Amino acid sequence: MLFQAHRRVIRTLFWLATLSSLSLAQCTPFVDYNHRGLSFFNKGDYDRAIDCYDQAIRLDPSNAEIYNNRGNAYETKGEYDQAIADYDEAIRLAPDYADAYVNRGWAYRQKGDFDRAIDDYDEAIRLNPDDGRAYQHRGRAYANKGDWVQAVTDCSHALSFDEDDAQAHNCLAVAYILKGEFDRSITHATKAIELEIEPLNWPYLNRGLAYHKKGEYDQAIADYNEAIRLAPDSADTYNNRGYVYIDLEEYDKAITDFSEAIRLDPDLAKAYHNRGLTYGLQGGYHQAIADFSEAIRLNPNDAMAYFRRAVAYKLTGDKGHAIADFEEYLEIGSDPRNRQLAEGYLQELKGD
Repeated sequence: MLFQAHRRVIRTLFWLATLSSLSLAQCTPFVDYNHRGLSFFNKGDYDRAIDCYDQAIRLDPSNAEIYNNRGNAYETKGEYDQAIADYDEAIRLAPDYADAYVNRGWAYRQKGDFDRAIDDYDEAIRLNPDDGRAYQHRGRAYANKGDWVQAVTDCSHALSFDEDDAQAHNCLAVAYILKGEFDRSITHATKAIELEIEPLNWPYLNRGLAYHKKGEYDQAIADYNEAIRLAPDSADTYNNRGYVYIDLEEYDKAITDFSEAIRLDPDLAKAYHNRGLTYGLQGGYHQAIADFSEAIRLNPNDAMAYFRRAVAYKLTGDKGHAIADFEEYLEIGSDPRNRQLAEGYLQELKGD
């Protein structure tokens, strides 16, 4: 639900600036391979870019920039461990290389390691306190952690450097959803759309969620439809639109959307959870149990999946499994109301 960034254009600008500063005397084979690597990167040919960077490293293994550049190519391919290894080497060679910390933080964030990402952004800001990107990226990592206070602080600070920072506006759209200020979220998502953020679908996804939270279902569906048009392979968007259909009690449409989300991303635990919830609302308890089981396999810490599967087991007369799931919920679940319900159900089931 939350967002990713597309940074190819930004990287290109930074690298072109670096290349333009080179004098003719510096046009060595190393520079040629670096330049060609950048050219292939900009064309989306990341494997050939990596090949060029490999050659540049062979010629000058002590150059931190080239490790950073190769890390960017690996990162864009989604090969985050290789990217992190290159950023590590860039930082070892140049401990004050702020951009390498920003880039490594991004890779950690993509891996879901938000704390290590924040540590890298902290160091990047220490080295270059005027880099609005570092504040923006750190704010997004805090948003991933659900810390809207820090997310708002950092992304607002990023806007003080550039009020047209589309990613910062998109970050604030997420942060204000977490804070429950849905109108402010909509304002920032709309600004991100006007600034033509990349990827274009994310502000529509975030604004759709804000409209959903406000109960403005038609606007939410309209935004999700646009997000799907822009990025038809986005499992998150189908998942979110499916939940709107649950609230509208259009359960068949909800199941269709959750099934499409699962087709696009078979490891999306929340889509199984939500489809299981929908089957349960329709009285399809065995189908619900199957989906909750898959959600738990993918995310063993999903307390509500245990609770809802327990309810489904109870309604099918399977007391043993119901008791086990309610007890598991009490081990990991924290919602006071649901804990009270689980305790009551257990008392009822054990008393029969």
